[in-house]
Amino acid sequence: MKYLLNLLYLIILSTVCLCALVPRLRRMDVLTGFVSKFLGRAPQQRSDQSVVWFHAVSVGEALLCRPIVDGLRKLNSDLRFVMSVSTPDGLSIAVREYSGIQVFYAPYDFTWSVRRACRAITPTLFIISENDLWPNLIREVGARGVPVAVFNTRMSSREQVEHRWNGWLIRPALQYVRWWGVVTQHDADWIARLFQIHAPPVEVTGSLKFDGLLRDRNNPQTLELKSLWHIKESDRVIVAGSTHAPEEAIVLRIFLQLRSTWPDLKLILVPRNSERFNDAAELLDRENVRYFRTSTISTSSAHSESITRDTNVILVDTVGQLRHIWGLAEMAFVGGSLCREGGHNMIEPASYGIPVCFGPHIETFQTVVDIFLAANAAVMTETPQALKSNLEGWLSAPAAAAEIGARARGVVAQHAHSVQTTLERIAALLPRNPDYT
Repeated sequence: MKYLLNLLYLIILSTVCLCALVPRLRRMDVLTGFVSKFLGRAPQQRSDQSVVWFHAVSVGEALLCRPIVDGLRKLNSDLRFVMSVSTPDGLSIAVREYSGIQVFYAPYDFTWSVRRACRAITPTLFIISENDLWPNLIREVGARGVPVAVFNTRMSSREQVEHRWNGWLIRPALQYVRWWGVVTQHDADWIARLFQIHAPPVEVTGSLKFDGLLRDRNNPQTLELKSLWHIKESDRVIVAGSTHAPEEAIVLRIFLQLRSTWPDLKLILVPRNSERFNDAAELLDRENVRYFRTSTISTSSAHSESITRDTNVILVDTVGQLRHIWGLAEMAFVGGSLCREGGHNMIEPASYGIPVCFGPHIETFQTVVDIFLAANAAVMTETPQALKSNLEGWLSAPAAAAEIGARARGVVAQHAHSVQTTLERIAALLPRNPDYT
C-alpha cells in the first residue's frame, strides 16, 4: 500500500511542478520549501526528551493548537514541542505565535520523507489539528508505538467526496489513530462510513473554534491597530475577512455605493492568502480608491498619520492579524462564501458580538452556520445584491444589527467546553508520569 501511495504522490507532485510553469496555476503552498519537504528535513531532537509533535496544515489549524499546547505545558513543563506546517503563511504565523517551539515544513507523504522526519524528532505523541490526514506519516509514527491523536475533525461535503475515492488508501493507516475528537455526530458518522472507524476511538467534542475566552474589543492588539490606522470612534467599519476572487471586487463595489450615503464608512479588506495581496492592490488602483497597505504603516513612520487619515480603505497585506482586526468592525463579511471556497471561520467575529454575514458557499462550516442561523445570530446572503441590501439594512438600523451581534456572542458562549475535553483525552495518551496522572 505504501508503495502505491508513493507512486500516486510522485504523479501528483510531477503534475504540480509542471503546472508551476504557468504562473496562475502555481501552488506555492506545495512548492515553497520543496527540498525540505521532499527530503523530510526536521529539527533534530534529543533522544532523552519527551517531544510532542503537532501537525497543522496552515494558519487556522496552527492557531487552533494554542490551547492544547498551553494546557500540555501546564501539565508537564518538561515536555518539548515541535510543529510542522504545510504552507508559507502557516510557517510564518506559527514561528511568530509559538515561542520556544521549533516550526518546520511538514514532509511530503513519501516513505523516505516521513521516515527521516520521524528519526529526527522521535516523538512521544503525534497530534494532528483538524483534517490533514497523511497515511504514510500516520503509519510511520504509529508503527513506532507513538500514540496518534486527531482533534477538531470535520467531514465537510468536499472531504466526503474526496474520501469516497481515496478512503480505501487511507483506511489502513488510520487504525493507528488512538483518539479522534470530532465536531459533531454527523462527522463521526462519516468517519465510520468512509474509514470504518467507530466510537471509540471517535468522540464528539464540539468545535474548538467555539471555545476559549469571548473576545473583547478593548484587547491590546485591537486597540493598537485602531490607533495605528487612525480609526475614529465615529467611523463605521466594515471588515471583509478571508476574501477570495472575486469577493474583493464585489465588496469594494458595494462599499463605494454605500459610502455615498454614509460618508463615515470605512472598509478593511483582508484577503485570505498572501498571494492575493498584490491582486487586491491592483483592483484598488484600477478603481482609483485611496487606500493604504498595512505593511507600509509602522509606529515609527512619520508619514503614517497623513496616509491613514486621508483614506477610507485599508488593505491588510500582513498575515495573522485578522482575529484582532474583527474587533474593529461594526459589521463583518466572512469570505470564501460568495465563491466556491467553502467559507471560512465566522466564529471569530461572532465572539466579539459583531453582526456577521456570509455567502451561500459555506460547506466547510456548515454545522457552525446551521447553529448561528437557527439562533438568528447571522445572515446568509445568496447574491452580491443581497449582501448590499443586508449591509445597507444594518447601517440604517444599527440597534437591530447589534441585537444580531449579541445573539452571535451568546451562541459562542454556549459552546465553551471543547478544549477541556480535548486536552484531557490527549494528555491521557502521554506516557504515565506523576505530573499528569
